[in-house]
Amino acid sequence: MYPEPDSRAEEFDDAVERLRAGDTEPVNDQDLRELVELAARLENELPEGIPDPAFRANLKHELLSGAALPGESGELTENEPVNLEEERWHRRLVSSPWRFSAAAAACMAVVVIAFVIAANPFGGTGSDDREERATFQAVDADDVSRDDDLFGDQFPLDMGDNPPPSEQWFTASFPPFDVEHVVLPPLIVGFLPFAERYSPRVNLHGAADMADQMSLPGNGSVYYLNAPPDGSTMLTTLGSMLGAEGELVEGNGDGEPYRIVNSAGDDILRWDPSSAFFHFQGFLLNEPVDDLLDGEPTAAEIARRFLELIGFDLYTIEYSEVTIDNDSSTEVQFRPDDFPETALDVNLGGSVFVGGSGQVLEAQLYWLSLVDIESVALRDSESIIADILDDAGYAPPSSEEVSEISMEAFEMEVVHVLTRLGDSNFVLQPAVKVVGEYGNDVSPAIPGPARYLVPAVENGD
Repeated sequence: MYPEPDSRAEEFDDAVERLRAGDTEPVNDQDLRELVELAARLENELPEGIPDPAFRANLKHELLSGAALPGESGELTENEPVNLEEERWHRRLVSSPWRFSAAAAACMAVVVIAFVIAANPFGGTGSDDREERATFQAVDADDVSRDDDLFGDQFPLDMGDNPPPSEQWFTASFPPFDVEHVVLPPLIVGFLPFAERYSPRVNLHGAADMADQMSLPGNGSVYYLNAPPDGSTMLTTLGSMLGAEGELVEGNGDGEPYRIVNSAGDDILRWDPSSAFFHFQGFLLNEPVDDLLDGEPTAAEIARRFLELIGFDLYTIEYSEVTIDNDSSTEVQFRPDDFPETALDVNLGGSVFVGGSGQVLEAQLYWLSLVDIESVALRDSESIIADILDDAGYAPPSSEEVSEISMEAFEMEVVHVLTRLGDSNFVLQPAVKVVGEYGNDVSPAIPGPARYLVPAVENGD
């Protein structure tokens, strides 16, 4: 049995039913008017059957009691579908009192808003039609949330009274430098399975003397990051948002990306969980993604708005924009503020390419959220020299598949290397980078000089 509704809830019901009957006279009370408009919007814009009636009923119970709806035996059960046409609005959403009903209805809107976006994300003519956005904030599964926090902690760096993330997430033994853990730029080296990646043995000359003379700091910063965990959900939702019609091809977590492929076999969307890399080729769409903002916005404003709409994390990492004008488009680079120099052309953030008419032609992004920054002790120069002499470092692939190469060093510096810690978890850790040139007419697969990396912290080797 439902509790007796209070008078404000009855007013809400009556206003919704009058609106259904065609009465367009505005409601004088602002709070009541806003909630009636929200109810009408959910009813009119959601596709039929979304969200599932049983889901609504169970969410209502969770909002009221903080627990899933039990069956007679106390076990969790699926609720019988309800007839939404016969249910009054305040009963379909929440019970009284009125103020709690309004808050819970707003929570319902947050839960279902992704479906609204999927139904008609770019159907309007200006920014007012595109206030909603997808949400793919990466949150670690071991984060501890308060018992009264219904939706979890979506911003790990701004937790307020929440406990800190579980210490199990962090590690004193960092990912090793090998083909399965060092992140390479996938658009340069290709989306290869780990078994097909190789790191040649390097005969390094001249680096030990450099390391002996190099002054290493006593400690350095380690950045813990994570990425959206569900590639299928991510691409399915973004495909609906962006009008990317095609087949979803599942990734395998072994270097094979998730993809949405059109009828010609072209990848419109790609998400590589092994490198946290997202690629959108908007120029392949039948209908362009454009008209994101009213007026005459700049390319940088359009690019940032696009990232907001797809749910890219602009909060835990702050980015500055650099605009580069090309012949047929403008590249807007998003560079993270207050982050160290990274190696192997893996720069956090990425680029959005905007056409002359404001359409989003392409996006190439490392999609990561910052979880924490820790200061750790660096290894001494003797241990780093030992790794160099023992070839215990890492060389990215060369242009030709060879098992052994020689390299003459001419420069050495401390940088950071993006490494995989596990599913959706990454560590940006300090390293000593040796720069040089290959012998034997071998060139690196990554443009630029030959590079060799030695961990600056104790890792998992």
